[in-house]
Amino acid sequence: MPLPAKGAVDGDGPIFEVHDGGIRRFAVPYPHGRVALTFDDGPGPYTRQILDELVALHVHATFFVVGENVKLAPGTVRLLRDAGMVVGNHSWSHPRMTRLGLARQRAQIRRTQDLLEQTIGQRPRFFRPPMWLWNRTTARAVAEE
Repeated sequence: MPLPAKGAVDGDGPIFEVHDGGIRRFAVPYPHGRVALTFDDGPGPYTRQILDELVALHVHATFFVVGENVKLAPGTVRLLRDAGMVVGNHSWSHPRMTRLGLARQRAQIRRTQDLLEQTIGQRPRFFRPPMWLWNRTTARAVAEE
């Protein structure tokens, strides 16, 4: 898939998709009064406490996990999945993606996808780049995955 032309980014939401040679950014339309809870960088020392509180409140959230942390705490990630939380990919080692070429960005994404598939039985649908830093190369790597 060729990279979109420089400047071919349309929209300003936090979600993007690559299509027809361009990148479209958009926000998910939610009715007034709704919020999406997301947690990044885990699983970490407070993930289980956060999970317990969310379960007690009957609230769902998305956890964007770092592959290196998943490797250290796979049981916690399985608990997230079992509790009905969405597990997303937040890279393998939390680098500034914009400083990496295509092969290294792809490796950051794919390595975490592979480990999460082994850990929870599915590949995440969502990827959040660390520090929200992404470029056309990141969009391509994500689209290819």
